[in-house]
Formats: sequence, C-alpha cells, structure tokens
Amino acid sequence: MSESLDTIPEEFKSDKTIVPFITRSNELESVNPIVSYYCKIYVLEYILNNKLHLKGGECESFTIKLLDLTESMKKSTEDESLNKVLNDKQLSINSVFSFGFKIFNSALELVSKYDGNKIALAQKLKVSIQFLSLLTIFTENGNDPAIDFGKLTGGVTPTNEEFEKFIKEKIKIAKYQLSRLIKNEIPLHSSEELYDEELEDELERELNNLDTSKPGDDVKDDDLGLPATPTFIDEQDLNLPEDDGLSLPKDEDDELGLPKTPSFIDEESKPAPNGNDLNLPGAPHFLPESDDAKIEEDSDVKLPGAPKFLPDDDLSHINKNSSIQVYPPGNSRKSSAASVPPAAKAQPTLSHSQHITKENLSQIIDKTDHIAKIQKHAKFAISALNYEDLNTAEDELLKGLEMLRSIKD
Repeated sequence: MSESLDTIPEEFKSDKTIVPFITRSNELESVNPIVSYYCKIYVLEYILNNKLHLKGGECESFTIKLLDLTESMKKSTEDESLNKVLNDKQLSINSVFSFGFKIFNSALELVSKYDGNKIALAQKLKVSIQFLSLLTIFTENGNDPAIDFGKLTGGVTPTNEEFEKFIKEKIKIAKYQLSRLIKNEIPLHSSEELYDEELEDELERELNNLDTSKPGDDVKDDDLGLPATPTFIDEQDLNLPEDDGLSLPKDEDDELGLPKTPSFIDEESKPAPNGNDLNLPGAPHFLPESDDAKIEEDSDVKLPGAPKFLPDDDLSHINKNSSIQVYPPGNSRKSSAASVPPAAKAQPTLSHSQHITKENLSQIIDKTDHIAKIQKHAKFAISALNYEDLNTAEDELLKGLEMLRSIKD
C-alpha cells in the first residue's frame, strides 16, 4: 500500500513537499498507519490545490493512483480500530496531534541538549515541521462541528482560527531553531553541565518541598513508626507476690498521691496553744555543752557533737600523710606558689596571612573558585544522599575531595 519513490514522476521528484511526505508515509506505514494515511492525504491535497496533476500524463496517473490508495485505506475493514479512527475526524486529529507534538517536544529537547550532532538535530526539526503541518488538513474547512478544538488542547484553542494560529506558532518555533542550527548559533552543552542542571533542579524541588511544610503541623507517632504513649498501670494489674518484698505499701497518703509525713515530726504532739495544728519537733534530749550526752533511742534527731580539737591545741601532728595540710593558727604558711613552675613565655605566632599583590591575585581568585566548586559538589552529594543515591553521592564527594587536595597542596 506504499508508494515507492521510484514511482514518483520526474516532475515531482524535485518538489520539496511531495517527496518528504511520501517518504514519511512509507516510514510510518507499519508503525503508525493513521499518520501515514494523512501524509498521503496531505500530498494529494497539495497536488490538487496547486493543479500539479495537469503537468503531464505521469503526474495525473500518480495522482489518481494516490487517490485510489487513500480511499481503499479508509474503506478497508481489515483493521476495525484503524477504520474507526480514519472515519472519525475527532479521533484522527487526536492521533495526528499527539504524534506531531511528541516529535516537536523531542526536537526541542535535543536543542537544549545539543551535543554537536548537527545532521540528527536538523532532521528531527524538519520532521517535526512536517508532522505539525499535517494538522492544517483539519482546519481548511473552517469550524468543523465534528472536531472539538477546545477539548483537543485543553481549552487553549476553542475555535478553528485559534487552533490554526497555535499550530503556525509551533511551526515557526521549529523553523527558528532550524535556522539557528544552520547558522551555528546553538551552544553546545556538555554532559557535566547537563548533570549539574539536573542536580540543581532536583535540589530546588527538595527545598520547595521543605518550605511547604508548616511549623505548626503535628506529626503523629504512627507516622514516625514510634511506640504509643504508655498508659498508667494499675497496681492490681502488676500481680506481684506479696511475700517477695516488692509489694507496694498501702496507705491513705499513697491513695491520695500525697508525700509521707516526715519521721521527725511527733505524731502524738498536742495542738499549739494558738489553735494551729502545726506539729513541730520536740526539744533535744541532751545539753549542748555536754560532750558525753547521749541521744535517746526513740529520737531520730542527729546533731553533731562538740569539736575534739580547740583552736589553742597543737594541730601540727594531724594529717601529716594527707594531701591537705593543717596549719596551726598564727604560723606562717609556706607559699605553694613556689612549686608551680613559671609559665612559659608566649612565643609570637607566625602569621600565615598573605599580602595581596598583582602576582598572587589570580591565585587567590582561582582558589576561591575552587572552594565554590567544592561546596557545589558537597551540596550535590547531600542531595543524592537524601534520595539514597549512594553512587552519585560518592562521585560528588570524590570530585570535591580531589579539588580540595589540589588547592591544599
């Protein structure tokens, strides 16, 4: 069902529209028969509108043959899905539109990542122009009620005129990029620059995601995988044995959650004369001036006794082997400062600062640029670690480490 280039008349072989579209039709015949069909329709309408079939007998026979071929494809029922699409204008334009813009976007991506392959990029741009031109087949009859242009473009071009203008703008963009390529105005992009741009975009998206989180948002324990807050355990649920020494004392104060009464307060003391119920401890049961006074066994008050050594006693024999020396009152104390070695005199430190001169200015600037690049590699490594891309993180850290060693040496 394809037309060989050998069957094209000599009068048409120099035409810049017929040969390219017949070539595209043959290439897509088995891959995308819908677009292949409309490539033939585009050539057929081009010949009839420009009355090229009147140039000679071969031109007329080629036109008739092409017309019969397109009619047979449209009426064929061998492929029901293909027949359904070719007989529905909305489905047909959807297929051609999707395929054409897929090629167009791919060509623009190659422009942004141009690696110097001029022939491949030029061919891609030319093909995108040709497939976008197929969409003009559906705009020749004005506002066709069978086609919803607004639905096709998501409401961007609700009318036929707006859709036609939209397509012409895209074709103009492709032609502009093709002219830039011919004039060698498209800059080359190295793989390292592309990789840096991707990492910067990834880091920017990550920072934007962090900014969207509100500081007041509460995070649940379930979301973090943490155990739930323990509830208070009732003493009856402990089931501890009574005779193992671990049983909890039961008291009225314990039930109320109050602290125990201090042991030194006499529980049987009478209320104060002024009516207050404050219970104060009793008087000590020994005289302060008596060294041999004993505290009664039923009292918990422990006060210190009288000192064994008075200020007038000889204290020179006390703590002879201790690191803490005791000196009698009135005796001069040996200065301990003599045992302390004199502090070493501070040596003047050599300054590592470097005066800026014309000779070392370029070196300082180059070092600053290297430090900035090291920080950049570190930033990319952190970003890669956040996504658990260990290989990328290792590569970035090694690059930064090599640059750090170079400026350090």
